[in-house]
Amino acid sequence: QGQGYARVEWSEPEGGEGALSIVLTNTGNRETCEVVQVYRDEPECALVGFARAILTPGESRRVRVPLEPKALRFWSDVGWKPVADRLTLRLARHCEDAGHPVAFNVSDLF
Repeated sequence: QGQGYARVEWSEPEGGEGALSIVLTNTGNRETCEVVQVYRDEPECALVGFARAILTPGESRRVRVPLEPKALRFWSDVGWKPVADRLTLRLARHCEDAGHPVAFNVSDLF
């Protein structure tokens, strides 16, 4: 039996301790699978992390997406540098989804 045909609500995005997280709630009456993706939009749109969750009907769960520090840095002539001191990342279903933005200081995340 395939998974799907369920509605999943996303709420309460937050960041810290090397990850972003969000609460997923399956409001449907079937088990479903949801993939949470994290994108940075500066200097270009890039997928920087993802996590998969299987939710039973009515289940709510906070899903944590670990972030790799290098995904928020770029290589320069003096070594790895942060893309910015302050970033906004998006928890989203796909790259064109406005999703749920989370702003933070990069130094606070790791």
